Amino acid sequence: MILTLLRLQLRWLFSSMLKSGGRKRGMRIFIIAALIYAAFALGGSFWGIFASMLRPYFDGGVGWLYFAMAGIMTFSLCFTGTVFAAGSALFGARDNDTLLSLPIPTAYILLSRAGALLVLECAYSALIFIPALLIWAASPFAGAPGAVFLVLCWLLTLLFALAFSCLVGWITAMAGGWTRHGKLIRLAVSLLLFGSFMYGGMYMSQAIQSLTENGAEIAASVSVYLLPFYHMGRAAAEGDPLSFAIYALIVCACFGGAIWLISRGYLKLITSDRRTVRTEYAAERHVRAGGAPKALFMKELRRCWYNPMVMLNTAFPSFLAAAGAVFVVVRRGDALRILSEITGLSSSVSAAAIIAAALIMLSAMNLMTASLVSLEGRQLWIVKSLPVGGSACLMAKIHAQLAVSAAPFALASAAASAALSLPASGAALVIAAPLAFNILAAFVGLRINLRFPMLDWTNEIQPVKQSISTVLTMIALSSIVVAAVAIYLPLSGGVSAETYLWICSAVFAAASLLFWRRVRARGAEDFAKVGDGVG
Repeated sequence: MILTLLRLQLRWLFSSMLKSGGRKRGMRIFIIAALIYAAFALGGSFWGIFASMLRPYFDGGVGWLYFAMAGIMTFSLCFTGTVFAAGSALFGARDNDTLLSLPIPTAYILLSRAGALLVLECAYSALIFIPALLIWAASPFAGAPGAVFLVLCWLLTLLFALAFSCLVGWITAMAGGWTRHGKLIRLAVSLLLFGSFMYGGMYMSQAIQSLTENGAEIAASVSVYLLPFYHMGRAAAEGDPLSFAIYALIVCACFGGAIWLISRGYLKLITSDRRTVRTEYAAERHVRAGGAPKALFMKELRRCWYNPMVMLNTAFPSFLAAAGAVFVVVRRGDALRILSEITGLSSSVSAAAIIAAALIMLSAMNLMTASLVSLEGRQLWIVKSLPVGGSACLMAKIHAQLAVSAAPFALASAAASAALSLPASGAALVIAAPLAFNILAAFVGLRINLRFPMLDWTNEIQPVKQSISTVLTMIALSSIVVAAVAIYLPLSGGVSAETYLWICSAVFAAASLLFWRRVRARGAEDFAKVGDGVG
């Protein structure tokens, strides 16, 4: 039964992205080619990392640290890759009620969903372990016993990361049910984890250099504070069966304990909604009526706010912009130094143009409308049956992204302008250019999602992270930015950067106006076509 459930999960997992791209063979080939390119690009970067670490570690007598670092990197990548989806996949899947109505033990449901996450971890970890294994196998330090233990330790590391991902997802799901502000708790935890990941990425190059130059000191720390990976490294490097047994025992204990702890209250957690708060009605309370546009707009905001994973994956640049504005205000000296270093990179381009261009590039990662149509799911018929036009439904999605993105970027623009004491024209550019691009990005994402919707999802994180509309929107917005830069390069001698950005802002606004007229004229028709054939 578990294998049957797991097979169904995997079949949907690997077919959902291709199905969202339609049935055209060319689109599917493009998706597969994009995934292969991304895999080779990331795998190549890890190849360079392990190639630089192999000989210094083995020559220094700490060869086990090479495999320990491979295990630590694999654990980190798998954990960050699945922790944001674990809560939705394990506890918020849309087909939970269907599966519970069948004679299937809840433990089987839990293990099948965890197994699907494990397959995702296999894909993530292959980008690290395959380069590490190939580089080591081609070296004079390779040995057959170590190769066997290395493969087994690879599989155990996946279980190790999955245990912590499931625990974090369980904790956030439980915390979200204990209080009416559970959404804030889940969002705060997600932001903390994602912020830590981004912080580590910023200092990755420094960390790699430190790993290469200070192997002995790092080995001493790993052997004390990261004992499981110390034994993993010894098992792979020296073929030590005792170290392998210790590592396997630690991993199995962590994974078994996590599954046991989650399974104790799994049924109650997925069948109860403890976020429900009793509403008290008072006779003297006056309720102000609102129109259909406001109701639709609030519906879109509540959908994203209800699932912090959706908000985090679609509007994370807005959080970065807001955090940057706070940083500029609180740590003005440090912010001014950083901004001065950035703007000092080019003597021919003004500070206002550099800040505006940076905010535009950050805006290209705001992808909320790229999944808002997909998030309607199988309840799309409810929205279509409302006595409102399709254009009103689509504009509500546009307004939702602008409400989330416009204010943070405006704050970041104002804070940067004040910190650098920009003139009025420069401050206006820093505010206007990102705003114009944000509006265009909202329309582009909506248009692509109308063309490639994913409506047969089982949890809301899937149309956000695994749909072709999200990928195409990201490519389209990045292409706009790249094209703008490419056009400016031959014109840079005769046109100032500020003038060119004002022209770009006008082009963005004109394109947004055309999209808006399309929504007003044919929005009902376009929206009516969405979901045809979806049961």
